[in-house]
Amino acid sequence: MGTGKLDSIVSRLNISDLLAHNFKTRPMPVQIPKLNINFDVELNKALKNLGLGKLFSNPDLRRISPMPLLVSSIQHKAMMELKEEGVQAAASTGIAVNRSFMKWTINRPFFFIIRDDISGIPIFLGTIKDPKPQIQAGTREKLVVNLERIRRVKEMMNPK
Repeated sequence: MGTGKLDSIVSRLNISDLLAHNFKTRPMPVQIPKLNINFDVELNKALKNLGLGKLFSNPDLRRISPMPLLVSSIQHKAMMELKEEGVQAAASTGIAVNRSFMKWTINRPFFFIIRDDISGIPIFLGTIKDPKPQIQAGTREKLVVNLERIRRVKEMMNPK
C-alpha cells in the first residue's frame, strides 16, 4: 500500500467510532518495526492565535513572583519508542520566563563592561561610538585580542 492510499484511508477514519467499537481480541504473533518518534514545537504563535498573546508582552504573573516576569518561549516535546519489550512514551512542556521585560534603546555613544559574576574580572570592555546595529569597524580584531588576554588572566589565576 502506498502512502497516498494510506493517507486517503486515514483521512476518512472516525476516531470516535474506532474507540467505541468493541474489537475482539485474539492472540497472535505480530511483527512491527522498531519505532523511535520525536516531536517538538514552539507554541508561541499558536498561543497568540488563541488569544494568549498577553503572556508574551505584559502578563500578570504576580502569584508566581513579585518581580515582573515575561514569558519568552513555550516549547512542547514528545517522544515514543516502540521495541519488542513494549512502548515507552514521554511528553513535556517547558516555559522560558525572563525576570524583566524592560526594553531600552541606546542611541548615542557609550562605554560598556561585561564582567564575570563570580570573579568580577572584566570579560569584555569597550566603547561604541556609533550604536547602529552593525559590527563596529575593528571590533573583530579587538575581540580576539581581549579573549586572548582573558585566557592569560585565567591561566595566571588557575595555574596547572
